[in-house]
Amino acid sequence: MPDRPATLARLAERHANLIGFKDGHGDVEQLVAIRQALGDRVVYVGGMPTAEILAVPYFAVGFTTYSSAVFNFIPRLALRFYAAVRAGDAAITDDMLKRFFLPYIALRNRKRGYAVSIVKAGMRLVGRPAGPVRSPRSSISPPARKASCAPCCTRPSTTSARQAKFRSGNDGG
Repeated sequence: MPDRPATLARLAERHANLIGFKDGHGDVEQLVAIRQALGDRVVYVGGMPTAEILAVPYFAVGFTTYSSAVFNFIPRLALRFYAAVRAGDAAITDDMLKRFFLPYIALRNRKRGYAVSIVKAGMRLVGRPAGPVRSPRSSISPPARKASCAPCCTRPSTTSARQAKFRSGNDGG
C-alpha cells in the first residue's frame, strides 16, 4: 500500500491549487494520518456512499463536511442530521442512524449498483425524477423501491421532544 499521507503532502506542496481532499475509502486510521500530514492545508470532505454513517468519525478526525446523497431527495433530513453531528447531539444522530440511515444502507447493499439506484428511486418518490440508471448499473427492483419509502415514512409510537424535532420535517422535502 502506498504512503498516501506522504504522497498527498508532496502533491499539496507542489500544487498550490490543490485545496481539498475528498475521502472515498472510510479508513479512519488513514484519515488521521492524512490529517496529521496536511494539517489545515486543505479542506477535508467525506465522500463515502451514505457518508452520514461516518459523519461522527469524520468530524472527530477534523473534517467539517461530507457529501450527502440523501440530500438530493430529503434535504431537510440531511440538514437536520448534519446539524446534530455539528452540535454533538448523539441522541438525534443515533435515532436518525437507527431509523433511517441503517435501513437505507441495508437496502442499498442488497445489490451492487444500488448506491445510485436508491438515490434515483428516492428522487422519484418525492417527485424529482432523475432519469434511468445508466448501464452497467441496474434500477432498484419494484419491491425494493417500495421498501425504500419505509425508512422515510415509518414513525415509531413513542416520541421524545428531541425526536419530535427530527421527525417534524421528515416529509421528503
